[in-house]
Amino acid sequence: MNLSGLKKKFAKNVYEKQLKINLSKPLKYKKKEKIKSIGILTITPTVFEIESLVEKHNYKEYFAEKLCIHADNIKLLFFSESEKHTQESAYAYFTKNNLGWKGNFTKQEIIEFIEEPFDLLINYNAKENCYLNLVMQQSIADLKVGFASTDNRILDLIINVEGQNKQTFNEELFKYLRILKIYI
Repeated sequence: MNLSGLKKKFAKNVYEKQLKINLSKPLKYKKKEKIKSIGILTITPTVFEIESLVEKHNYKEYFAEKLCIHADNIKLLFFSESEKHTQESAYAYFTKNNLGWKGNFTKQEIIEFIEEPFDLLINYNAKENCYLNLVMQQSIADLKVGFASTDNRILDLIINVEGQNKQTFNEELFKYLRILKIYI
């Protein structure tokens, strides 16, 4: 097992240990009258692709328009699978290298994202990823939403859609937010 595999195994162990502790606590969700802040987690193969991914999906504009909130209240955090080509980006991102051996994140942008009290936190990754799961689990967001194909023990609202179809995911998300009377 190489160092990268060892770090991933360690991240999974930290995640499972923290999950046991969190699952033993009572649910903390407080019903909001309106969503005012959103955090979005997603994955990108390389840091170079973040800009094109943001342009393609228009995350901030889309949610700002749908929920009638200011785009500045929407924060994005990307996980880059590649650690070789790290560079500066206009958007916050992290790699597996930003996870310390005790399961704490070492990059300030990640810590700030986790400590931000979002009304809604969305995990746009449809595949299991222990690093994104750790961020979701450690976040103090009120309502955590994600694909059913990920570890749903850390989610408050689970959306089951085929593949990684973000448009269908968004439609279902807004349908359930209307049903729950969270953003009407």
